[in-house]
Amino acid sequence: YIKCRLSSPEEGQHKVNIPLHHAPQPTNTSKTLPEPGIPKALNITYNSIKLTWDEPKPCGENVEQYIVTCFNLDDTDDDDEPKCTFHITKDDENTIVIPGLSQDTNYKFNIKAQYKTGSSKNSKKSTVIKTHPQVLVAGPPGKPSVVNIINNSIDLKWDKPKENPDNIDGYKVLYRSKDDPPNSEWK
Repeated sequence: YIKCRLSSPEEGQHKVNIPLHHAPQPTNTSKTLPEPGIPKALNITYNSIKLTWDEPKPCGENVEQYIVTCFNLDDTDDDDEPKCTFHITKDDENTIVIPGLSQDTNYKFNIKAQYKTGSSKNSKKSTVIKTHPQVLVAGPPGKPSVVNIINNSIDLKWDKPKENPDNIDGYKVLYRSKDDPPNSEWK
């Protein structure tokens, strides 16, 4: 069995266990319906991927919605099969944002067109698309204050940022003379 999650914009998210051979199949067996193009990433973040694909040719105007299968290549079940989730577009739009993904993780996707008369075959799988690692940006440091003045140098101190201070590798201190014009460049 593959652990799958079915997402529908109207119904929310449902978790189900589906045997691989029971995954959504075309309902029309009398003729082959054209499948969509291979999905490509439009935007990638640490927890989502926006996909697009070409409409099926011909008959793209007859698509009611698309079923997107997301394969997590870094998370497999007991049979070493990638875990997958199914996402359904609201209508015939050929873009979708897949939310709730894991950071720094490899995924593949395929698309199936849903017509009134049945479903197409799955498109070919996308190339591997990897989400970005999550980067926690540090907040601003506290206001610097002078600790000591010796000859031609000044010792400064400031408080660490309140947000994500552990992500700081170093500080860059810029300065300018009090005699410099107000719009002069910081050194």
